[in-house]
Amino acid sequence: MPSAQKSELRSQKQEEPAEETYLDIIDDPEKLNKTSKEEIVRLAAQFYSGPIPPPQMMAEYEKALPGAADRIIKMAEKQEEHRHYLEKKTVDSESRDSLLGILSAVFISIVILGAGTTIIIVVPGTTGAISGGLLNLFGIATVIGKFLGNSKNEQQAKEDEKEKIKEKTKPRK
Repeated sequence: MPSAQKSELRSQKQEEPAEETYLDIIDDPEKLNKTSKEEIVRLAAQFYSGPIPPPQMMAEYEKALPGAADRIIKMAEKQEEHRHYLEKKTVDSESRDSLLGILSAVFISIVILGAGTTIIIVVPGTTGAISGGLLNLFGIATVIGKFLGNSKNEQQAKEDEKEKIKEKTKPRK
């Protein structure tokens, strides 16, 4: 790029309003006449995401109400602590529920296996063997089903988490 074009670009960049909000430009008729419509639209369309506003906006809050910036940051910190507490509580309850489910399945299986074994011993012939064997099979299937159900739920939860991450990182239109 020739040096004349570079200096022209530099001078154009210097003419652009620096650190001004669209309100500053709209309130001043001279600045408004010097500013292009595209620049005004760009300035007016600024936004942010998250609990803490950008520094320029934070300074405006502080100017309007002294101490507001500190209050905003404290509010964001409290919100983060609350979110972490809820996440921990959710993880703890899911772990507890999973453990109770496994223990319940094992207990039920032991009772069913005991009943099936008792039927095999008490009821003579093939009738006792078949019904006791089916009952024992059902007891074993209960434990296996519980463990397979947990692994499927965990796999589904991982897939859901991946989808959430994809949605958060997907560019907005």
